[in-house]
Amino acid sequence: YVWVVSDITDRKRAEQELRYLANYDTLTGLPNRSLLSERLARAVVRARRQGTRVAVLFLDLDRFKDVNDSMGHAAGDRILKSA
Repeated sequence: YVWVVSDITDRKRAEQELRYLANYDTLTGLPNRSLLSERLARAVVRARRQGTRVAVLFLDLDRFKDVNDSMGHAAGDRILKSA
């Protein structure tokens, strides 16, 4: 008999971090477009099945590039987090 034992804690942690980075914005912690699209598709399917509706709120920050350009990206990031 041969027994091989290895700790996969670091590997699991790295996989979890990659999954987070692939699905969430690192600045705001909000779902990115990919995850939003997936969740919205699921919600639409569920709403159709249950005979209910889905609502989506879209927030567009006009001229946010101007904020970054005039105040710097760090200030823009702080404003974006608070918004």
